[in-house]
Amino acid sequence: MIKARDFLVEVMSQNARALNSMADASSHVQAYSSGLAGQSDALKVISQLQSQVTTQLRDASGTLRVSSEQNEKLLAEYRRTFDGYKNVIDELDNSLGKIFGRTSHCPSYLELGYVQRRGCAG
Repeated sequence: MIKARDFLVEVMSQNARALNSMADASSHVQAYSSGLAGQSDALKVISQLQSQVTTQLRDASGTLRVSSEQNEKLLAEYRRTFDGYKNVIDELDNSLGKIFGRTSHCPSYLELGYVQRRGCAG
């Protein structure tokens, strides 16, 4: 009986050590799980922020696209306007060239009063 009792004491002692080891392991697993939960929460926040940034970038991209299209329309309108005025300016330049070409040998209007007095009128 003493051997049986000693055997049971030894078994109970081993069981106590095993339970202590399991308790330690359980606390480590709990700490690890808490850390993972914290990381999971942090990743959720980061994911939400990335989603918000993606939405904002998509909106900004759309706004830039619309702005670019409007700028292209304005540039096309400016080109049409300048092209229209180019013909007017070229014609005016030709007319002025003809006028100044005919009167280049004459004194200025201010000097003579009238160009016709000197025979410089065309």
